[in-house]
Amino acid sequence: GRFFQLADALGIDKELSFSLSTDKYFDEEEEEHFISKDLKGKIDFGESMNNIYSLSEKTEIIEYSNGEIHLSSNDYGKGRGVYIAGLPYNKDNARLLMRSMFYAAHKEEELYRYFASNPAVEVNAYPDIDKYAIINNTDEEQKSIIYDGDGDSYNVELSPGEISWVNIKGDNNG
Repeated sequence: GRFFQLADALGIDKELSFSLSTDKYFDEEEEEHFISKDLKGKIDFGESMNNIYSLSEKTEIIEYSNGEIHLSSNDYGKGRGVYIAGLPYNKDNARLLMRSMFYAAHKEEELYRYFASNPAVEVNAYPDIDKYAIINNTDEEQKSIIYDGDGDSYNVELSPGEISWVNIKGDNNG
């Protein structure tokens, strides 16, 4: 009797006119959440699904508008189910997806290992060769705080399309 086969894990379901007589009380949005923490402005859900509602008060509603849920999380088993209504590709949505995966796995603290504060900048670690790459994915100059594998951070400025290679031990190869 559910639209989503994973409704129990996601903590949400879609109204199919079978429960119109049941009040949907759970619509309180979280003020701040790990998944949406560093996103600025409104999230682009593209063509999102309509008539999505929470099954219980335990579901964390991260984005709620127009009477429906677009982004939510629900503890389930040893992990979490994360629902995203739609996710067209852009740098902010790529960041949203990454943060969602870390949150679903209960690995929030590990996000800041080889991480850039700016969604337009990417950090890729290659531990086998003791290097990581810092990449500007845009055609504009970018500034970012970079978090290395030891939890330390520093500021960088990257030219358009620049890739900067850094030794894991801290020596910059440019």
